[in-house]
Amino acid sequence: MRFRFSLFSAATFLLCLLPCALLAQTSSLTGTVTDPSGTPVKGARVTLRGDAVLLASSTTDEGGRFTLNAELTTDARVIVTAAGFAQYTEAIAADASRALNIKLSVASLTETIVITAETVDYQVETSTTGSKLDLSRFDNPQSVSVIPAQLISDRQVLRLAETADNVAGIRPLPGYGGVSSIGYIFRGFRPGFTNGALRNGFREFTFLSARDVQNIDRVEFLKGPASLLYGSGEVGGVVNTITKKPLSNHHYDVGMSFGSFGLARPTFDFTGALNEKQSLLYRLNFAYERGDGFRDFGKNRSVFVAPALTWKLNSRTTLSTEFEYQRYRHTFDSGLPSSDQNFLSQPVNRFYGEPFNKVVNNQNSLTLNLTHQFNDNWSLRTGLNAINSQSDTLYANFFGANATQVNRVSYITDEFSENYGSQNELYGRFSTGAIKHQLVAGLELARYVYTYTFDFDFNGFPAISRNNPVYGAKQPNRANYTPFFGDRSRSNTLGLYVLDQITLAPRVKLQLGLRGDLVNSRQWELVAARPINAQNDQAVTPRVGLVVNPTDSTSVYFSFARSFLPTFGSGRSRTGETFQPIRGELFEVGVKQNLINNRLFATLALYQLKRQNVLTPDPDDPTRRFNIQTGEQESKGVELELTGQLTSNWNAAINYTATDAFVSKDNRLRVGSESRRRAASAGKVAMASWLYCSLSQTV
Repeated sequence: MRFRFSLFSAATFLLCLLPCALLAQTSSLTGTVTDPSGTPVKGARVTLRGDAVLLASSTTDEGGRFTLNAELTTDARVIVTAAGFAQYTEAIAADASRALNIKLSVASLTETIVITAETVDYQVETSTTGSKLDLSRFDNPQSVSVIPAQLISDRQVLRLAETADNVAGIRPLPGYGGVSSIGYIFRGFRPGFTNGALRNGFREFTFLSARDVQNIDRVEFLKGPASLLYGSGEVGGVVNTITKKPLSNHHYDVGMSFGSFGLARPTFDFTGALNEKQSLLYRLNFAYERGDGFRDFGKNRSVFVAPALTWKLNSRTTLSTEFEYQRYRHTFDSGLPSSDQNFLSQPVNRFYGEPFNKVVNNQNSLTLNLTHQFNDNWSLRTGLNAINSQSDTLYANFFGANATQVNRVSYITDEFSENYGSQNELYGRFSTGAIKHQLVAGLELARYVYTYTFDFDFNGFPAISRNNPVYGAKQPNRANYTPFFGDRSRSNTLGLYVLDQITLAPRVKLQLGLRGDLVNSRQWELVAARPINAQNDQAVTPRVGLVVNPTDSTSVYFSFARSFLPTFGSGRSRTGETFQPIRGELFEVGVKQNLINNRLFATLALYQLKRQNVLTPDPDDPTRRFNIQTGEQESKGVELELTGQLTSNWNAAINYTATDAFVSKDNRLRVGSESRRRAASAGKVAMASWLYCSLSQTV
């Protein structure tokens, strides 16, 4: 399958879809939600229901505003729920056109336990990863896929990387030494060393450690360049995990999971208010996991604790803090040698390391957020984040093989990563004449440090039989550990950005954004105690998006964005010159559509990605140690996602992907179709397509 993609063909495709979309006319119901004093209630859940069907749902923004797009029925009713308030219900006429002004009443002080059966689905009305604004999914000119907690629970996901199954164009990467990392391939492009991962909007380093799912509220995949809001990164996209927040209502959840290979996993999630005024809220998540793997000597042990506090200083100011600690120990296991296809005939449980192979990782994360609302239209957020991860590794691993034995080498490593971030963001709503604006402007400071030391024994560690392995080699003595090699890399970033969502007309919205970055990077060789490299990079990255809503249930969008990724630490030039950042570019068009009375939500996207300034080997260097910057890679594809309720008892999450990723310029490989064939024969992502479907039934 081969794509011939152009803006003309994409526009023609979208114009063909518009007549079909016009057949699904719906009504728009708007309103505001306030408390008894008239203060807007943010985060209230607003649903529109028929007799037994969910018609639409939304969440109020900072001004208490909401919009429901649905085909009204004669039995429609609006239901509003918010923590600390009594439930509000109002019948809505089929021809309703007025704006609703809903005033909630404070919940009774008496505590009542109510057991209800509620229909849930996999649709999420808004996401903040793509714009940092509370935009509805119809108003965001990007492809953002959200995996909510309900879908994670229904699938009983224990490894965060498994959420990629429900996202078109995303595939998980294997972890370091068998750890279940959260690295992903986005639309055919592998991420940088930090795996393009975010935690509550702050960049995190996921190469070393696993990430427990216990306190995850949802996972948001932004496909395409994210440099405008998050700085340096790959052209393919980023993944942002959003954690569970404290609630004012008391909630206690205790769970226990069992599985094959001795899996046992107790968990609990407690939340509620700590005082009568409900101004101080808490949440505590805990998980312990132990189990063995299908591989010989494979095992893991994990302890995870995540306390969180939210303090409402007054009606307009909130201070929140979150802490996470995880200790993860597992067997270091690289699987079977991929360079020798004869190993495919070996049993899948065959292990060529030693029983002493292990990795012990300790990770801490602390986040502080202070938000202040000046009025209904302007607010400020200041956020601080620190994530530290330390990993100690001791293992034996294969290093070449012949017909009878596998040669091995032993390693002892110490690795440490530090991530520090500060975000200061101003949010506003204003008008210039008849044109409305929703804006975020931000200043970001970030510091990243990675330290790595290791020792190895290439010649002294014994080989092992290929077909009848016998274990028991002497474990290397960490007490005599003397680092053979060590490296310390440090990167400081200053970023300024602004993003404006402009409503030109009720059904036409324009998104404009611009960011400037300064990145200062340094690298040291620790054993020799000398600097290796220093580099300063500057980048300006724009983003442009356009959204047209031909109907209330249809959105047609166009997106253009650029990315940059410093090449620091990726290679060296023969002349000692530094390399320019790798540049990325996206063109994307798509359609978002509500189906079956808003029970299903569909997204169809066509995209073209290009990555330039890719490093390739220097043809004039016989040692093959140096690089030049001549490479270029492209990816074109089609993605389709469908989520929601098939019936009142069945939920579905279906996605289809067709990706054509190839080398378009290189000084050593053939480009175009030849590179596709070579990549496919090597098992790498080139031309690929897949279909994935998740179904769940509500009993």
